[in-house]
Amino acid sequence: MASAAPLIVFVLLPERTAFNASFVLARRLTEAGYRVAYIGPPAYERHVAAQGLGYDTLLPDPLLPQPNSEETSAGRFVWWDRWRENSRAFQCYQDGLHAGMRTIEDWLGRNPPSLALLDPLMWEFAPPLLKCRIPVVGICSTLTARLDINIPPVFFDIAPETTTDASVRLRYLVAWAKVLLRIVARSTLEEFALVSTFGPLRYRKYRAKSLVKEHGGSLRYGEYGLRLNVPELVMAPSAIDLPQVVNQRERFYAGSCVDVRRRDQDFSWGAIEKGKPLVYCSLGTYSQFYDHGKRLFSALIDALRNDDKWQAIIHVGDAASDQEFGRLPPHILLTRFAAQLEVLEHASIFVTHGGFGSVREGAFFGVPMIVFPCWLDQFGNAARVVHHRLGVRGHIDTIDAKQMRKLLEQVQAPELRDGVLRMRAIFRHHETCQDGVDWIARFLSATAPPSRQQRH
Repeated sequence: MASAAPLIVFVLLPERTAFNASFVLARRLTEAGYRVAYIGPPAYERHVAAQGLGYDTLLPDPLLPQPNSEETSAGRFVWWDRWRENSRAFQCYQDGLHAGMRTIEDWLGRNPPSLALLDPLMWEFAPPLLKCRIPVVGICSTLTARLDINIPPVFFDIAPETTTDASVRLRYLVAWAKVLLRIVARSTLEEFALVSTFGPLRYRKYRAKSLVKEHGGSLRYGEYGLRLNVPELVMAPSAIDLPQVVNQRERFYAGSCVDVRRRDQDFSWGAIEKGKPLVYCSLGTYSQFYDHGKRLFSALIDALRNDDKWQAIIHVGDAASDQEFGRLPPHILLTRFAAQLEVLEHASIFVTHGGFGSVREGAFFGVPMIVFPCWLDQFGNAARVVHHRLGVRGHIDTIDAKQMRKLLEQVQAPELRDGVLRMRAIFRHHETCQDGVDWIARFLSATAPPSRQQRH
């Protein structure tokens, strides 16, 4: 009897962009004869199923805290209220995770995977995989990396250096020290809030670090904190990263990971004409959390309000309402939702926050970018956009219409157009993610038991 095809399970960060980045690789693995399944929370089951991929709801949805009311905050430290609410949400999530661990182990027993592709930030879900002796590879939807003073952390807008002499390493070391101080400060405050809210016995019951070590795993630090110490597969072509990072040990690149077959909801273009010059602006999924998002939208509207040579689609998401910017001319469309791949296919300029999913998609479609980083890895992504001549960088906290017009002019420079076309050709060459499929095949062959290697 022929053995069943190897099963590869995806355990991704619960964000839509992470799932979107995985779809091309998942489909290509299926075409190559592997079985593919996703393990995740209920919120993403419908989206994955719409792509024709299998999904099992085994993880809890993260619970977000409610905002503090004036009554609960009066006369007390607002930040402490916020931490306590975050602690309650985190503990509810941990309760759900703890209750679901046995379910995950049972699922793994019924459907033993040959490989688990686990997002490095999801290392808390590693214990059942390690306990069942399933090989694990980190699958990265961003360009974050393990701590290494020979490379700049992606949280900083640090231009790449041609050498790694002592002064350069010192600069990188200082940047990494700042990252680690933030991690330590945040984790210390979080633990203090958890212990003070729930007591030490209940909180410590769910600590995952000791379970990882107990089952033979180890952890290392990166920009977001701890990550499982395993080989990592980055969902991007190596050309978009910095040379020093590409050469990091046990770091590999899967390909473009832009799914042009992705099914999103319908999008209305209104009066926008697809054949005319178009500026597309989006601050991504978390636009409502950026302090200066409305400032950026206003600057772009004011820069183009009286210039109908350009059209604009501005995706405001939950950051603003249509009424906040007054009456708009027909060549400017504000929308709460935009089918980004569909719009980028016709865009001439992309104004973005620099989330890596957006940078990857902008590069795939060859659209010059104006990047306004707001937090976390967006600063390092902006540095890569400038380094590879894919666009220019702006400052969201000071942007106005005059500066926006200047940036719109700068991003049309011929040298940037050449850089964008070169990167687009690279992304299209790696569109199928065959590099990722080939690497996974080699990894499985190297980690398979001898009897299985003989069968293959």
